Amino acid sequence: NNFSAAVELCRRVYQGRGVVELEQQWGDYLVASKQTDAAVNHYVEAGAYVKAVDAAISSRQWAKAVQVVKTLDDAQAAPYYARIAKHYEGSHAYEEAETYYLRGNAPQDAVKMYLTAGRLDRASKVASEHMVQSEVAMLYMKAAHELESSGKHKEAEKLYLFVQEPDLAINMYKKAHKYDDMIRLVSTFRKELLGETHL
Repeated sequence: NNFSAAVELCRRVYQGRGVVELEQQWGDYLVASKQTDAAVNHYVEAGAYVKAVDAAISSRQWAKAVQVVKTLDDAQAAPYYARIAKHYEGSHAYEEAETYYLRGNAPQDAVKMYLTAGRLDRASKVASEHMVQSEVAMLYMKAAHELESSGKHKEAEKLYLFVQEPDLAINMYKKAHKYDDMIRLVSTFRKELLGETHL
């Protein structure tokens, strides 16, 4: 390709006019040639930051993607922060993922991630700092039902109790024929029903 010579010529002869357009075309050429990693810097030089972020993510240059996405306005940046967060979540770098979920205004995704990872304490902290209580309750209930369906009763119990729904946890154990756990919860939360529960 002759882009390098053309850019140099524009800089020398035309006082830089046309360089921005050439840099963007060079980036487009590299992307079309499946060289997305090389395209990132050309897009940055051209000020085509959205294309730069796309190229950085496509070529898995996560640090570069983070660097470039910070130049975008919040509305443009949000979906990119979500993609970056998903990458870090998949790598089990939960704190990094949380950072980008929050920057992308998606605290519910950070909470779901922590719930899935079994980190209720961290999920609770993010939820209480960044979400309204009704959203938290709905999210936790949904997660508890999913855990219950997949047989993860202890984890589901924690969530049911967190949203102050001990009856749902009791009923879950009853349906699963885990009577010791059912009695344990009844004796803690529904003492008045303990006599009939033993029958």
